[in-house]
Amino acid sequence: MKPFDFTAGEAAERHTVVLLHSSASSSRQWNALAELLRPRYDVRTVDFHGHGTRAAWHGARPLTLADEVALVEPILQEAGSVHLVGHSYGGAVALKLVDLHPQSVRSLVVYEPVLFNWLFRHEPDSPAAQQAIELADSMRERLERGDAYAAAEQFIGYWAGPSAWLRMGGAKRDSTALRMRSVLAHFGALSANLSRDCVSPDRSCRCCALAAVTPLHQRGGSPHCCGRRFLWRSTPRWTVWDTWVRSRIRPQSTRGSPSS
Repeated sequence: MKPFDFTAGEAAERHTVVLLHSSASSSRQWNALAELLRPRYDVRTVDFHGHGTRAAWHGARPLTLADEVALVEPILQEAGSVHLVGHSYGGAVALKLVDLHPQSVRSLVVYEPVLFNWLFRHEPDSPAAQQAIELADSMRERLERGDAYAAAEQFIGYWAGPSAWLRMGGAKRDSTALRMRSVLAHFGALSANLSRDCVSPDRSCRCCALAAVTPLHQRGGSPHCCGRRFLWRSTPRWTVWDTWVRSRIRPQSTRGSPSS
């Protein structure tokens, strides 16, 4: 089945589209896209733990991607099947959702997915892997001494370049800093297994895993993914169209920094 098509005629049934936001952002990231899709689709958004209106994770164990997927499961139960769109961390959650609920996904689009797991499994000693670890350690150190703004500045600078924090408005800085403890939990969640069935990164997706953790200012491109296409082995309809979503449905955050 093809992903949803803006140019097609009226659909015989009203499909559901679920939009999953990036780290340090919220479901408000998708406001513009949601308005574009609502005339033809039932659009749903979710705030992850510690983002938007949802409280931080307080489980007895560390947060996992499956815990984020659980927030989407009520929508799956109601809609039966959905089109999934995920940005950055939301892209990783979308991939995990496909792994856990394959029959509930009509199509999948991920924009700039963060795939630390592939990197740590296949290039654990690479500079990119070390940079990701150093970022998490540095953020943790700053949070432990009570400086969430310094942690947020490091996080934003890593993905969007050293001057990105200075370009952000005061309200956006405040909301980003408030989410830093939850964002730090994402590093652990992203290091766990994403999927059993993906094509080996050594064969087709390796450059995306490496690009996902290489800072923007060091490579002069997208802050997360190199734009290659991910193909899924177990069901042909699972095609992740990073290039397609770049040209058609860019979220309000165009460089991976939080939108709200």
